[in-house]
Amino acid sequence: MFRLILKNIWSRRGKHAWLFIELILVTIIAWKLIDHTTVLLYDASLPMGYDTDRLVKIDVGTLPESHKDYSTESADSAARMNSLWAFLTKVRALDGVAAATASGRYSFMGYPNINTGYRSLNLADSLEKTISGQQFWIGTDFFNTIGITPASTSSLSVLSDAGLQPGDMIFTESYARRYSPSGNIPGGKVFRSYSGDTVMYNVVAVSKDVRRKPTDRSYDLAFIAAAPEAYDNFTCVARLKPGVDMYEFMRELRIKAPRELRAGNYMVKTVAPYSKVFENMMHQGGHTTEYTRGIALTVFFMLNILLGVVGSFYLQTRRRISEIGVHRAFGTTQGNVLAMLIGEALVLGSCAFVVAELLYLQYAHAAGLSYGLISNTGTGVADTWVSSFGIHFALISVIVYVLLMACVLAGTYFPARKAAHINPIDALRNE
Repeated sequence: MFRLILKNIWSRRGKHAWLFIELILVTIIAWKLIDHTTVLLYDASLPMGYDTDRLVKIDVGTLPESHKDYSTESADSAARMNSLWAFLTKVRALDGVAAATASGRYSFMGYPNINTGYRSLNLADSLEKTISGQQFWIGTDFFNTIGITPASTSSLSVLSDAGLQPGDMIFTESYARRYSPSGNIPGGKVFRSYSGDTVMYNVVAVSKDVRRKPTDRSYDLAFIAAAPEAYDNFTCVARLKPGVDMYEFMRELRIKAPRELRAGNYMVKTVAPYSKVFENMMHQGGHTTEYTRGIALTVFFMLNILLGVVGSFYLQTRRRISEIGVHRAFGTTQGNVLAMLIGEALVLGSCAFVVAELLYLQYAHAAGLSYGLISNTGTGVADTWVSSFGIHFALISVIVYVLLMACVLAGTYFPARKAAHINPIDALRNE
């Protein structure tokens, strides 16, 4: 059967030439589209590592001096610190709040972050890697509020920021494994920063893997303890108790805020679900538009490609009715006719796929493969299949091949099945 399939393809090479070229072009276009879309979907599927569904973000600002309630006694640094702690205490006392933390310019999960590199004093320089550094304020119950838990290899039952010193660090498991195969960094292990001046850090614990934001593919993250500071503006994040309606809570909070949440000169500016932090970040960076556009373009073009390939094979098979009648007249069974036609289509499609793969491989080596919304440099890239050229190319190739063969089968099976059941006398008479 296979020899017959090859013989038929060769004997019809002139008629198959245009279809062969079409399949090569279709494969190359599909490769480009599917590569980008697959990476986008993969990034969107990655778990954040902590629950954001019950987190509320409260932006806090300072009353202007012209405001009638402005207090000059609350304006100095010490008084502002007292007001900050008082504000946090009031938030924690609200009905429905399970925990709350105060956050400064670099102290809430999302944006912005500190990018720097660290290495062990006892290990090779090659282990240094630029990663995201996430500051948190000591004594603000950061880990409990956000929902970050100890690594499975850790002896700790909970992570706490109480008793830490500025500069103490907590690594995620992924980052810890760069220095220790077990992923558990012993307490007191000293690291050095190469971000200008030499700074010493103590790694005191390891957390489960978390991502700072949706545009980070990497789970390499270092939490850096910092002393609280009384900024003019800061952020308070509250975790609600299970079962509390977030939007009802925010509605009541906006009503209570002017009279119940005033602390010194600090006042509530805005209240929003924590998920809005990520949504706004994606939108402002143009990622939401690119994601939507990428998915829409892929679906649109793949549907057109599907219809084109299906239509081409459908017409190609219908034109061979008389040939099929001859085969049937000489005793070829319906099953053999169906297998022959489908086999020819699959062999032709596979050969076109191989040629297209070789052509696209040259392009991929020169221009690189898709990294989705993330640059192929910096802290957003982790050691996943996306950043491995060989695995990346092989995986997308399999997806493209499966989709291409599905199109070929869809365009061949139904007309071939109908042709295989035709009466050979009718087929020859019509011809």
